[in-house]
Amino acid sequence: MTETNEERKPRYATLESPVIKEQKPKASSTKTTTAKKKTKAVKKEKVSEPVVVEVIKEVEVPYTPKRYEVEIYKKAFPVDKLAGRFGYWESIDELKLLEYKDSFGADIEGLLIGDIMVNGVGISVHNDKKNWIKNLCNTELGFKFYASTARELNETE
Repeated sequence: MTETNEERKPRYATLESPVIKEQKPKASSTKTTTAKKKTKAVKKEKVSEPVVVEVIKEVEVPYTPKRYEVEIYKKAFPVDKLAGRFGYWESIDELKLLEYKDSFGADIEGLLIGDIMVNGVGISVHNDKKNWIKNLCNTELGFKFYASTARELNETE
């Protein structure tokens, strides 16, 4: 059996498509032929079920502005005392002192005009009133005052 130079070369992985050489049949004394059967291509049709399309209607819910209320307490022994309440209205972007006890009036008004620090981030009462009242419970107010968590209510209530 003789090999050509091309067949002796090592085959490396390349990006080119491999070249396949057809080999000639060896000469033999008897010839056999095989007949291939001809087949017809049959087109198959897929039968699918009917498609059901659901229509989803978007219902617009009217926006109701929120109101936030926070209660301010003073630490006292044996029971903490309610010192006052702050309220914020989204529709008019207004922050008010709703009520206060007479003995704490000046201190509560001082808290209302001051900025707060939450985790090293300052929140101004003048620039961001909504975040100020929502984060009031997460800060030290001073003078032994602390705030409850802001209650979120609809303004219509």
